[in-house]
Amino acid sequence: MKRLKTLTLLLALLPLLGSGAWAQSSDFNPADPPEPNDTYKYKHDITVNATPDGYAYTSGTGRYEEGTRVTISSSSAVADWKFKRWLCNGEEDAAHTTASFTYTLGTEDVTFTAVYEYVEPPEPPVVDPPVVPEFDPTNPSEPDHVEDPDPDPDPDDPVTPPVVITKYVLNIVADPKNACSFNISSGNKYTAGTRVALNTTGNQGYVFDGWFDSDGTLLSETRSWVYTMPEADATLTARWTFDPDSPIDPSGSQTDVDFTAMGDVNGDGAITILDVMMTVDYTLGGSNPDFIFKTADINWDGSITIIDIMMLINIVSSN
Repeated sequence: MKRLKTLTLLLALLPLLGSGAWAQSSDFNPADPPEPNDTYKYKHDITVNATPDGYAYTSGTGRYEEGTRVTISSSSAVADWKFKRWLCNGEEDAAHTTASFTYTLGTEDVTFTAVYEYVEPPEPPVVDPPVVPEFDPTNPSEPDHVEDPDPDPDPDDPVTPPVVITKYVLNIVADPKNACSFNISSGNKYTAGTRVALNTTGNQGYVFDGWFDSDGTLLSETRSWVYTMPEADATLTARWTFDPDSPIDPSGSQTDVDFTAMGDVNGDGAITILDVMMTVDYTLGGSNPDFIFKTADINWDGSITIIDIMMLINIVSSN
């Protein structure tokens, strides 16, 4: 009898459910309902750091949707400390062997750690003094004395001293420290007049303010540019401002976009001499179906020129 009453009550309520009387109003709509035809994409955290702490810059840290391609990058912040390998969640990452690579986010949080090691700088070569044979007067082939090659030197025609090539240190600094990475290591040495191609990649939520010298003078407002080395050591600072509400910069602060690492011209996930060769071929009029224009245009000026090739060579040599 109790089961019959329950069934009777349900049958009586059916008309009310169908007419919407059960709801508080005919316009009832729960907050932010999911669209029936949309598939929700979960977001996960990517954390990029380096060990030892404080010896390298990194970029790629952020929160992204599943399936997003993110550029993971690191560069040395201290001279003579070189990139060696990556760790993924604390384990050796044999799949990624270069300081910059593209990672497709899966269904879990992930942490990448760039491992750096100190590399002893090479010792300068030791040049032995020339060996002068002892004079032997019994040897008829030798003169009885050695003539002075210039007994009366002309003071107006001095002997040209050997050319000494001086190299100067270029330090690259990020402000704040965890804002970005670079395409070259800090502390590299260059001769005066060398044109150094520079590029910086920001972490998610950072807006680029510009490149500044040690006096605080703004030198460039673009992330990629070419710096001419002066006749002195120099320090350049890439300044960033944290603004989580800012539009995403396609330089490396990626979210819901399919982005291939700058310099990965053939899209194989690595930046090598093959990418340089393909870019050179393009500038000479070649046509390759695998060529990716947006990753070859490293300075983002809308064209592929010798400057892009120089910057790409710098990226390859730093890896």
